[in-house]
Amino acid sequence: MTNLSYSQSVDTSSIKKVDSLLRVSRTFAGKENFDKALEVSSEAERLALNFIGKDSGPNCNAIMNSGWIQFNMGLFNEAEGEYNEAKEIRERVFGKQSAEYASTLGKLAILYSQIGEFEKAESFYLEAKLIVEKVSGKATQTYAANIGNLAVLYRMMGKFEKAEPLFIEAKEIQAIKNGLSHPSYANSLYNLGNLYMDIGLHNKAEPLYLEAKSIDEKVYGIEHSNYAQTLNSLGILYFNMLQYERSEPYFIESKKIREKVFGIDHPEFGSSLINLAIL
Repeated sequence: MTNLSYSQSVDTSSIKKVDSLLRVSRTFAGKENFDKALEVSSEAERLALNFIGKDSGPNCNAIMNSGWIQFNMGLFNEAEGEYNEAKEIRERVFGKQSAEYASTLGKLAILYSQIGEFEKAESFYLEAKLIVEKVSGKATQTYAANIGNLAVLYRMMGKFEKAEPLFIEAKEIQAIKNGLSHPSYANSLYNLGNLYMDIGLHNKAEPLYLEAKSIDEKVYGIEHSNYAQTLNSLGILYFNMLQYERSEPYFIESKKIREKVFGIDHPEFGSSLINLAIL
């Protein structure tokens, strides 16, 4: 694998400083303090560009990190610019048939999915899928994540017949690679359950949601937003099945967790209130 082309004489202290800044930035982002996260990531970009080089690993990592933060802040134009810059660097250094280039395509695809440019998203996902399949093979976490994201896109587009086999394939790979108690496997169960609920196959969705709930409880605990999301989906499922007495406790428990985790001004808490009001 070719290394990004920054000089071997670069002061390693600069590389360590950039890595340290990016870790701090990700910590702030994990706490949803995105303004501070972006401030620190921008400083990492400046340091990497000035002291290590444009076509360097640290600079590209900082660019991608800033793009990811801006994406989470809803600054989609800015995130697109960062991702495209990283894409150009990785194409120039690694070539188009590389895992690094495919990873950047995947980030752009997620961005375009979010802003409703589904055709662009699909083309990037499909290009990334071919590269990952060639470079890493199908039995990998990277391939499973790629086809899982592509399936989510097809679900958003209403192309359920294309989404289902991809969701199933992703679930099978996650089970083999990570085991049946891993959060990535739980997420694949949840995604497939969402698809089946969309198309009215409630009896297929129910066991998937219940299995995902059991894993989430063990992995995250019962006061985590992921667990609350699965509870909320079970509440919606039973509501759609007209089993209101089973739906209500899931909505109530989900609301309590969201209030504790997010507070009463968060959209997730508002969504829980609406669900209970409709019930």
